[in-house]
This record gives sequence, C-alpha cells and structure tokens, in this order.
Amino acid sequence: MKGYVMTKQIIAICMTLLLGTSWVSAQEGEHWQCNIYGFKYDMTVYFALERNGMPVANPTDYEVAVFAGSECRGVGSWQTATAANGTAIRYGYLRARSNNAEGEELTVRAWRKSTKTEIPISQTIKFKSDTRTGLPSSPYILSLTEVTDLKPGDANGDGVVDVSDIVVIVNYILGKNPSTFYFHAANVVDSDDVVDVADIVAVVNIILGRR
Repeated sequence: MKGYVMTKQIIAICMTLLLGTSWVSAQEGEHWQCNIYGFKYDMTVYFALERNGMPVANPTDYEVAVFAGSECRGVGSWQTATAANGTAIRYGYLRARSNNAEGEELTVRAWRKSTKTEIPISQTIKFKSDTRTGLPSSPYILSLTEVTDLKPGDANGDGVVDVSDIVVIVNYILGKNPSTFYFHAANVVDSDDVVDVADIVAVVNIILGRR
C-alpha cells in the first residue's frame, strides 16, 4: 500500500513537471505563442529583416513568427554571431513546425513592439522536415511591407475605410490572423492599446461620418 501511494506521488510530480515544461515552452514570444509539443516535425530558418531593400536598423524591435492559416507554427528569436573579420552578425533563428513531413506553405508575420503593429511579409516558407532555410552567415531575407501613414480605421491598408476593414478587425479579434492587418490603424480607440469591439464601433462611426 505504501509503495502504491509513493508511485502515485511520483506520477503526480512527473505530470506537474511535464505540464510546467510544456507551458513554459509554449510561451515562445512576447506577442505570439506556439505549442511546440503539438507537432511531429520541424525545420530551421535563419532569417534577416529588410525594409525597402535595406536592413532594418533595430531588428530586435520585431518579433517574427510563421503561420499555417491562423495557427502559429514557430516564433523566432534574435542571435548574434561573429564573422571571420570580427564583425558582429545579427540574424533571426526560428524553428518552424508541422504535422506533415513536407509541403505546407507557411506565411510569415512580424510584430513591431514599439508601435504594437502587426506587419505582413511577402515571402512564404515551404515546410520540409529536418531541412534548413538560410544560414547565420547568409540568412533568408524577409521584406517588411510596413505602412505607417494609414487613416484611422484602415485596418487592411487599402486606403479606404469601409466594411472590409470591419471584417479584418473581426477576424483579428477572433484569432484568425488576417493576412493583412495594421494594428495601429485598427486601434482607433488608441488609449487602451487593445483592438476590440470598441474599435469596431469607432470604425462604423467613421464609415457613417459620425467621427
């Protein structure tokens, strides 16, 4: 009986440790999270960010993640390597995940921390298990399509505030990660730094000319 109780205690402790490890490992980024234990396969991506053909001045201001539809499949981190000439090389490191050994087309998104803005990236990544895209010394270049001069409410960045912006905001709130979404434009009620129903109401008022 004593051995049975001890066995139950050991199992309980192991389960607590496993659940604790899974929770911590799922919290990969500040903005996005990925459950790394939910997938069978992974691949490695070494990347760098550019804007208008030039490296971004402060890459650590950006969090980069890959998605299949609305599901996050990996969140990147920033690393530093030293070249042969002593120059510091800043590159992003990301483990992309899938339950298919190959073939999935993963989209890439960036979150700019300083402006709380989600930024689409034009490139995609073709998943293939146990492969590598880019190198620390020659990273895969991801081009930001950042737009800053948007009208309040123009969540999809098409230059017009209309019903399509409401649809994009609703999809964002529901966690569907729309392919083109500009947080700073959608956050019309910008005192709370949250895109929610209040912003939808504000966009409706803009469309109706009440704001």
